[in-house]
Amino acid sequence: MRTPFLVPVVTGILALGATHVLTQSGRERRDERRDQRNQSPNEYDRRSNAPRWAKSVVVPANVAWTNTGIHVMRGQWMRFEPSGEIRLSFNGDDVAVAAGAKSGRMAEKAPIPTIYAGALIGRVNSGKPFSIGNTTQAFQMPANGTLFLGVNDDHVPDNSGNYVVKVWEP
Repeated sequence: MRTPFLVPVVTGILALGATHVLTQSGRERRDERRDQRNQSPNEYDRRSNAPRWAKSVVVPANVAWTNTGIHVMRGQWMRFEPSGEIRLSFNGDDVAVAAGAKSGRMAEKAPIPTIYAGALIGRVNSGKPFSIGNTTQAFQMPANGTLFLGVNDDHVPDNSGNYVVKVWEP
């Protein structure tokens, strides 16, 4: 005799619980959308154009050259898609993206002194460095050997952060 009485009560409790869960989920979704609107746009928030088989290489800012493990041939075309932001010194305002220092600062004794400090650069083996930056253009490799990536800076031990670079042959 008690069973018929419990069914509506249990059903009511379950319904209230489900309503509370749905309301909470909707509130969380609204908060998430508001947070996304309030974020400032960043050039690295764009969707990747790299193919799924592209190799991702982490390029630490405090290491002069990073071995990508990629063997290239002279004349071979390679594409790069960098993301991230690094700090070029202990100064919190001294930051760079793959195109170089946001302040436009140069580094006279950097591997390539004619481009911005902090720019993404490459070389094959121990050859002459070349500028990569954040271009979408493919690069023709200057020699046969192992591809290295680095940060254009004259003093890397005080740097922090890293670039993540997707590398592939188009």
